[in-house]
Amino acid sequence: GICGKPKIEVSDKGVKKLFAAEDISAMVLTKMKEVASAYLTADVKSAVITVPAYFDDLQRQATKDAAALMFCAILAANMSGKGNKMVKSLVLLDVIPLSLGFETHGQIMQVVIPKNTPIPVTKEVRTHTDRDSDQSVILTKVFQGERSRSRDNILVGVFRLSNLPLAPRGVINFNVRFEIDADGILKVSAEETSTGQKGIITITKDKRCLSQEETDRMLQDAKRYKDDDQVYIKKIKAYNALEDYVYVMKTKVNDDNLRQRLSQEDMRKMNDLDHEARDWLKTNKLAEIQVIENKENELRCAYNSIIGQLM
Repeated sequence: GICGKPKIEVSDKGVKKLFAAEDISAMVLTKMKEVASAYLTADVKSAVITVPAYFDDLQRQATKDAAALMFCAILAANMSGKGNKMVKSLVLLDVIPLSLGFETHGQIMQVVIPKNTPIPVTKEVRTHTDRDSDQSVILTKVFQGERSRSRDNILVGVFRLSNLPLAPRGVINFNVRFEIDADGILKVSAEETSTGQKGIITITKDKRCLSQEETDRMLQDAKRYKDDDQVYIKKIKAYNALEDYVYVMKTKVNDDNLRQRLSQEDMRKMNDLDHEARDWLKTNKLAEIQVIENKENELRCAYNSIIGQLM
């Protein structure tokens, strides 16, 4: 082309025509705009092209080269002032191809940064100890993927938050922070809110880099098992609700004020209920939702029959 600029030869109805790269981009974007406007029944005034940030080495290089060429074409068009309006509104962004999060109680992955989020990005969530009382160490597992259950995703890192103050279950709060810089390096930290105790891990791109085929498979699995995942979440919520109620019962059994007000026979019943409930939880982790809910209702009735006489 003129001044060494490359041209693209296109054959249209037997007639050969030459186009600059920005002309082709403008044609494609114009058509995309028409399709999007028709689908949304609204005017589309700008377009954003998102480029997955993590591929294997060859794919990453191809993505960088393609992005560089596109960027140069866009920059040249905008600097010359002759670019198509659609080209001028084009924005290129790196995005994460799979969601990132950490494991919570019940082996559920809590998503912190959803897939297709542009980088750099920083997000933070607050959580608390929800398993046992007097936890001095918390293990944080970082996952990437789209499934509800953490073990169905990919573990990309583990770190410890140590020297926590001893406290009852659910009392200790901490903030979990995910940061991804422009180079795709992920830093995950957890900080206990009262003492400032902090744990941190840095995860480079190669530690969680998947091929396009692997990424596509994980996305397809998430769609295929969506219903199963929803059932699993409901089951975990029911199990956690029962576990929470059993914990409340346990604290009541150890309450000196309550012990003084109940007869020895009622205290024996309370202790028996507590032991039986905890044993049931250990042996019925795979129970169906209805079975779990029935067990909670049964315990509530038995508990209220004892405590109710004090009201």
